[in-house]
Amino acid sequence: MIHPGKGLSAPTRRFGLSAVLAVLPLLALAALPGCASVDRITLSSSARLNSCGGADGHPVVLRIYYLRGTSKFARAPFEELWENDLAVLGDDKIRVREETLNPAQEISLQLDRGGDAKEASAIGIVANFCEPGEGCNRRLIPIAGRKTDVRIHADEGCLSID
Repeated sequence: MIHPGKGLSAPTRRFGLSAVLAVLPLLALAALPGCASVDRITLSSSARLNSCGGADGHPVVLRIYYLRGTSKFARAPFEELWENDLAVLGDDKIRVREETLNPAQEISLQLDRGGDAKEASAIGIVANFCEPGEGCNRRLIPIAGRKTDVRIHADEGCLSID
């Protein structure tokens, strides 16, 4: 058994201390928040979510995109965007996440804006409603240079930003 200060030469003890002192600043940097931010999106829905004209609500599938640009997302016909988003969005599409939202539900999401998502200028959200309201089955949220904390509400056939 080696006792502290015994069994090791003075240069070895100094080297060990030097190594520890050299690593401490790196550990401190690792503990700091990084450049990547976390975007928070809360999805909520009414009891009549995606009711398709009936009395009962139904689940709806949503896609949440990190986008470099917004014009392709904003002007694309829904069917083309939903069926072939990569061809429609091209290089604007950075990352996509799919979620299913049930009637009268609330989901809190934390999206990491690390990696390529640092280049995002907006988050695009699109819902596959059975009977979408005119022009309200998708929403764009500008995010360039700031963290996002937003609430999106879905009802019978429409998304709204609260």
